[in-house]
Amino acid sequence: MLNLAEYRSRPTGLADFLPWAALVEQGVILNKDGSFQRTARFRGPDLDSATPAELVGVTARLNNALRRLGSGLAIFVEAVRLAAQHYPRSVFPDPASALVDLERQDAFEEAGAHFESRYFLTFVWLPPAEDASRIEGWLYEGRARTGVDPHELRHGFVDRTNRVLQLVEGFMPEVAWLDDGDTLTYLHSTISCELQQVTNQIQMLSNQATMLVNQARNLANLPMSTLSQLQSSTAQTQSLLGQAQNIAFNVQRVEQAYSTSYGTAAGTGSTATMVANAQTRWQNSVAAFEDSLKVQAGVVGNIPTNSSAMTSLVTASQNSTGALQAAQAGNQLLALQSQQLSDVVAVLSAKSRADALEQARTASAEAQGQQNYQTFRTTTGYVPGAVTMFSGN
Repeated sequence: MLNLAEYRSRPTGLADFLPWAALVEQGVILNKDGSFQRTARFRGPDLDSATPAELVGVTARLNNALRRLGSGLAIFVEAVRLAAQHYPRSVFPDPASALVDLERQDAFEEAGAHFESRYFLTFVWLPPAEDASRIEGWLYEGRARTGVDPHELRHGFVDRTNRVLQLVEGFMPEVAWLDDGDTLTYLHSTISCELQQVTNQIQMLSNQATMLVNQARNLANLPMSTLSQLQSSTAQTQSLLGQAQNIAFNVQRVEQAYSTSYGTAAGTGSTATMVANAQTRWQNSVAAFEDSLKVQAGVVGNIPTNSSAMTSLVTASQNSTGALQAAQAGNQLLALQSQQLSDVVAVLSAKSRADALEQARTASAEAQGQQNYQTFRTTTGYVPGAVTMFSGN
């Protein structure tokens, strides 16, 4: 059995004198002496208007229910008179009935001395001593364990009182076991004249516990992260942009290439130099178109990864248990959107680079053509001269 000895050698407060120890099941109290206690509320029939035959019948049925309890069990019956605080509200189909009820309400509130009765039936059972339990174990076979089993005693007490209450339900208009909150409220009323609704306090504590659980959920982190996938996709796109051939995405490289092969430089130098520059410009244009196709292929390759990440984030956002998880999922969706925008910028940059180089090559070719025309126009024309085809004496 559970050791319920007091921690203090001498009682110092009201709690030390009370017999109750703990709630061990729904509405079942374990007392400090090892007994079990259980209380039910009931409302009996109207005995004042009952006939003698009805009184005999109710008495016989009650006696039949209580004699099944056996030894070691005590019964306590208590009637509580409580002041009626409020007149019950009702809805009537016609104004006449409502007016009659309104007059009754006024009389009820003016009197100020109306009470309502509540009746309680308490069962207290003290299990047999440990020596008796050992002797009982010799008489019954097939037990899973020897000695005193407190759980078996508790189940036996609950089962026995349930059978008694089922018999009482046959002639009682209303009867039901008290739950934990009602049981604590009833026990408090037995030691205090002030009615205290323990049920409300339990509900308040339950609400506070629920609030703390919800706060913990709101502070829970998202169990997944797509940061590595996004960083990998961005790094792949940056790598493709970094592999730009001939003229990279660099301001100094662009200025250097334009100063040597494009613009006014296209029409200067020797014929061999202009041919070499033209070939270089053509190679730059072809390489730029190739780089643009590579970047586009890389961005298209990122679509399945981004789609999978988006699906996971949307699912995580919909299944989030708190505000923090929803916010983190939203932030990762924004990061995914930023990565997709960077892919779009990379594609546009690569294509614009290829178009710009092709346009620059066309403009340089025009400049070189103008320079060749000027050179041809300023060159001295053909001057005829005497030619001796046959030599003679």
